[in-house]
Amino acid sequence: MRVLQIKERSVKQGLILVAGSINQFAPFLENLKEDQIQRLNLSWPGPVTFLVPDHGVSPDFIRGEHATVALRVSAHPVVQSLCQMLGGPIVSTSANRSGEPAALSESEVVEQFSGEVDFIIPGPLGGQAGPSEIIDLATGQVLRPKVAR
Repeated sequence: MRVLQIKERSVKQGLILVAGSINQFAPFLENLKEDQIQRLNLSWPGPVTFLVPDHGVSPDFIRGEHATVALRVSAHPVVQSLCQMLGGPIVSTSANRSGEPAALSESEVVEQFSGEVDFIIPGPLGGQAGPSEIIDLATGQVLRPKVAR
């Protein structure tokens, strides 16, 4: 809930979970069709977030007021290491406040969030030009297109 406060984000919006491997999302993917699993495998790891039908696995503050949960497998080595150490997915903070652009460098993260978070991991960010693409897995609808570099 602290992430929601720092990001100034409504609990109704939900949050994105990010993992280091698709296996870490096993409980979320149990009821998917084989072609849906293949689509995830072809897109991950990478900057694509899928809205996956929730079947009671995710808590309300993660799902928000939606019937889906937002999942992404990251290609970023630090995210992969964190998820490996913790043994599962973490919340993607996107390093921004609600409605604001994401910080694109370590110094911007420090400038925006210093004193509000317990720790900032030093090092390069993911290098993306913008936020991850968001696709509804059930319909194929692109809700947030990828940003061209």
